Amino acid sequence: VVCDGGPKLKNLRIINNFNWSGGGIAIWGDSNHSSDPILSDLLVMGNCAFADGGGLVIENGNPTLSNITIRNNSSGQKGGGIYLGRGDSITFSPGNRSSIYSNFAPKGADIYSDPYYDGDITVHALLDTFTVMQPTTYHVLGPLNFDIMNPIHDQVLNDLFVSPSGSNSNDGLTY
Repeated sequence: VVCDGGPKLKNLRIINNFNWSGGGIAIWGDSNHSSDPILSDLLVMGNCAFADGGGLVIENGNPTLSNITIRNNSSGQKGGGIYLGRGDSITFSPGNRSSIYSNFAPKGADIYSDPYYDGDITVHALLDTFTVMQPTTYHVLGPLNFDIMNPIHDQVLNDLFVSPSGSNSNDGLTY
């Protein structure tokens, strides 16, 4: 699906697609016009991008997301779930929160927002579900703030200790 202008996409399942950039959805504007679609009640799953944005790529756009699930997407470079270009943003619905989880990319597995943008745009991600409760640079790259209600995976924020002659009697968090 390619969005140009301000379309409304609702009640869609975008599954198992492949594209160079924006495997599931590509939102493209140009230097004179932003693409500002409203996306609601979507499932974006199992999509793949050779470059950026396995689930969703945004270039010159500012979409609004309401009750969107972006999961199990991948990209070869940046933003397995979502790739945001320079100066782009997303508005997340606070009432109908979206879920972004279990995506993969070498940089920003779930969300990549261009960290080299010199502006003051910070995306405020109001999410129902995310891969972990406290995103690290593995999951998210770029200027984002999070309000997450539910994590998919438990998160270990400690050092793990592994012994080549170890046993199963230790959980790996203590000596």
